[in-house]
Amino acid sequence: MLDLGKKKEIDFFINLLSNDTNFDSKSNIIVISGDTLFRSQLTNPKKIKWIFSKPIDYDKLIDKTREIKDDESFKPTFKEDLDTLFSNLDIKPYTKGSNYLKAAICIAYYDNSYDINISNIIKKIAGRYHISHSDSIQSAMDKTVSTLYPKHLKDVNLQKVFTSNYKITTKDFISRALYYIEKT
Repeated sequence: MLDLGKKKEIDFFINLLSNDTNFDSKSNIIVISGDTLFRSQLTNPKKIKWIFSKPIDYDKLIDKTREIKDDESFKPTFKEDLDTLFSNLDIKPYTKGSNYLKAAICIAYYDNSYDINISNIIKKIAGRYHISHSDSIQSAMDKTVSTLYPKHLKDVNLQKVFTSNYKITTKDFISRALYYIEKT
């Protein structure tokens, strides 16, 4: 919730929170302001859940805040879903390939892009992990993906999503992981 005095401050914090990958991609920001013109000029309204005018009805604000909390508490976070998926696929959580794959899936998820550009994702991972040779990232992810044996999985839904007649590439794995998490 933001109750800041200047439009510049609010825009700064909305953009900061909107670009932070630790936050969910849906809107969950509440803005409180007394200036109608100010409220109409906010630059990133897709991240704003509600805008209240001053003076504020605090009971309504509390109800809306609880509504956000309830929405968040019933649904596991994306990262929890991703950890569960990796566990169900028997991917060892302590390998570099596993960590890079999780980072790649998170980047693709938070970019909200259906066209996964693996080169750009690898560049972002290299920057995040301060790695100068992106080939090692690709190699570690490919090695992890190649260890999958989805036909031996007990979960039928996992089998359907991850079993293929051809070798699954890293890009394909990322797409399938996003699809699986979205559908479950």
